[in-house]
Amino acid sequence: MSFFVKAEEISRNRVRYTDSSGKTFIHSKGTWAWRNNNPGNIRKPSRANMPDGVIGLAGGFLVFSTYEAGFNALKILLKKDFYQNLTIFAAVAQYAPTKDKNDVTNYRKILKQVTKLDLKTKIKDLTDEQFLLLCQAVQRVEGFQIGEITVEISRKKILDVKKNKQNLIIQYLIEGYGWLRKAEAINLVEKDVVDAVIVKRQNGYIFLRSRPDLTKANNLDK
Repeated sequence: MSFFVKAEEISRNRVRYTDSSGKTFIHSKGTWAWRNNNPGNIRKPSRANMPDGVIGLAGGFLVFSTYEAGFNALKILLKKDFYQNLTIFAAVAQYAPTKDKNDVTNYRKILKQVTKLDLKTKIKDLTDEQFLLLCQAVQRVEGFQIGEITVEISRKKILDVKKNKQNLIIQYLIEGYGWLRKAEAINLVEKDVVDAVIVKRQNGYIFLRSRPDLTKANNLDK
């Protein structure tokens, strides 16, 4: 059974996950809390040890391998002595400070509405059920909204070319397809099957240019 081993931010609202088999998945839309499997929007710790299950960083927040790992990290964080000795009211200002553009007053208001708890209660005095309610309420305030997950299909590469006597490319060796005529190769690029760029010169001549790599032979410019 495969599992996520790496994650990276690839745009403002997209995170790429890589599993143990090498397949990649894109988590898009939704919120950072959901895209990162991080319901508490936990940031990278400055001094403390990294929580279990962290596989990357995106949007300034940690990315966890699973939602369960992220929610468990939230519970472990609030179980630390620093938070345990604070009241819920005081803990909010530490967990979601105004310097990070948080509305502390509204944060406290929502926690109280959702949990029905007295915010003057110290976290260490909460029952297990009340503590779970608090963690779930934090997730709600942080904005855990589900987005979309899509399998990322890796595009084929151009491996080699054949040229005519005029030194113009007439065939392309496409990964998984073999040798194809220029028109066939261009068609695959247009369908986003092949990882290459279609170039059109001022004289109307059209050709493909592969992504730059260390193989000069396939960095097409003819």
